[in-house]
Amino acid sequence: MDDLAKRLGGRIRKLRKSRGQTQEQLAQEAGVSDKYLSEVERGVSKVSVEVLDKVASGLNVELRDLLAMDLEEDRKQMEDYLVRLIRGASDEQLVMLQRVVRAILV
Repeated sequence: MDDLAKRLGGRIRKLRKSRGQTQEQLAQEAGVSDKYLSEVERGVSKVSVEVLDKVASGLNVELRDLLAMDLEEDRKQMEDYLVRLIRGASDEQLVMLQRVVRAILV
């Protein structure tokens, strides 16, 4: 599964634990199996919007709040992604990138 699925699963786990719920309790409230919820939390199983809505309801949060990722986590992942891109860039691409970044940030 991709990074997004793992991040979303981690967000679900974090919210569930902050509310003192077990996987079994949340799975029951969301109408899914605890095995499936475990797979979702680990980011190894695809999840539909309908199931996400049920999980959000079981967590007593709005779907938009469930999908809102942690800003600090997002920032770190974006920085890591940009570093990987920069390391793979040619000299010409680095020069162009420097110009673009300077135009945006300065």
